[in-house]
Amino acid sequence: NAIDISTLNDIQQIKDTSNSVVIIQDWLTSTYQPQLVISYFQILKKLGFKPYLLKSLTNGKPLHAKGFMTAFNKCATKTLTTLNTISELGIAMVGVDPSIAITYRHEYRGVDNYKNAKVFLIQEWLSKQALPKLKSPSTLTPTLLMHCSEQTVNATAKQAWLTVFEKLGL
Repeated sequence: NAIDISTLNDIQQIKDTSNSVVIIQDWLTSTYQPQLVISYFQILKKLGFKPYLLKSLTNGKPLHAKGFMTAFNKCATKTLTTLNTISELGIAMVGVDPSIAITYRHEYRGVDNYKNAKVFLIQEWLSKQALPKLKSPSTLTPTLLMHCSEQTVNATAKQAWLTVFEKLGL
């Protein structure tokens, strides 16, 4: 069961965008934790959504963190062209790495072509979707380990996870 990598052109060809979601991967996670990216795809598919794994985009977060704003703005402008296009198609986008996904909504705001193309954290998006109850809920108690960026920048991230767990019957 190979997962195809989608380009922007592939995404623009989607006829029925209902239940579609684009996974915005980042090179670091895709390189060092590819199973995590694959798991996002598989979980979304099992929950009844039509996931598309977008070709990796350059985010520019390290450039911003180091203060290389000219290079960051150039990178972000290019990336926003893709994100804005997907957003205008009405297709939701979820990021794999929380700190990268949050960059798209915070650090990208100062870039000229920013149009509020929101890349959701997976729990933010899932908490607003109709989700099926799991057929045989686990007897294990889930432990939630959140990224530091998730905890400090997004006060509702934990509650969104709790909502997802509740909807799934966990």
